[in-house]
Amino acid sequence: MSADDRANLFLPMPDRSFWQTSELLPLRYLAWGRRNFHAENLPPCRHEGWVCLLIEEGTPEMIVDGKIVELARGAFVMIGPDCSFGWARKVDNYCKFILWMWDGLKPTTPEPGAYLIYRLTNRSQRAFQQIHEQCRLEIMEPDGATEKYLLGCRISFEALLSRLSHEKDERASQNMRRLNLADSWIREHLDSREPVARLCDYLNLSQASLYRLFKQEIGDSPAGYFRRLRMESGRKLLRSGEHQVKEIALRLGYSQVNDFSRAYRDFFGNPPSLDIPKKR
Repeated sequence: MSADDRANLFLPMPDRSFWQTSELLPLRYLAWGRRNFHAENLPPCRHEGWVCLLIEEGTPEMIVDGKIVELARGAFVMIGPDCSFGWARKVDNYCKFILWMWDGLKPTTPEPGAYLIYRLTNRSQRAFQQIHEQCRLEIMEPDGATEKYLLGCRISFEALLSRLSHEKDERASQNMRRLNLADSWIREHLDSREPVARLCDYLNLSQASLYRLFKQEIGDSPAGYFRRLRMESGRKLLRSGEHQVKEIALRLGYSQVNDFSRAYRDFFGNPPSLDIPKKR
């Protein structure tokens, strides 16, 4: 049986901040603080419980289910018990994080052999940090009520997970609304000389946010999508036989017909003249 097939827990160096219990508590393991996983490599393995972690600083690389996954600040990862994970031996693989290993998480969790990654808002990050602080304070001074207290923390944790799923659905809905608005704007402004900048103004988004939206939802950049709609519109106008090339070029925002012809040839592989219907 390989290391990836065994349920194991590789503990960090003794002077690192972590806690492990041998008792039957709902919380099996807690860790926090800064780590350099190039120097403190933890090989991929499966775990007994649900591993949940929030990256607070750095851009570490994890190995999850055999894949390299780069994380950034605000990334929240949930890893099922049958899903192998560890940390890549990357130079400067530094991060600050908080981590739980829960027993028996129920709502909105991935399948035992799968994992989920969320990008948290600042508000959601603070909520998870507060639960981690409550768990940390409890394990430092346990008493007869610790098990019930940690069970209550797990219930609060599960409630936050449910909210994450709703937030993800809301973000997806918002992305589609923005994309529909962007598509309508582009189709009405195919003559724009600066379509990306004007579209950012219209949607009140930064160019980086607009680029992420397009790449995530349609797999193309805003400029690439604009170019495609522009050229397709030009071809449709040409094939209608009702417009001259110069007229179409001006309608699509080109000051020179040669610029339109060159862009058309680059996109379709043939000059505009080949798409004009021949007169009988």
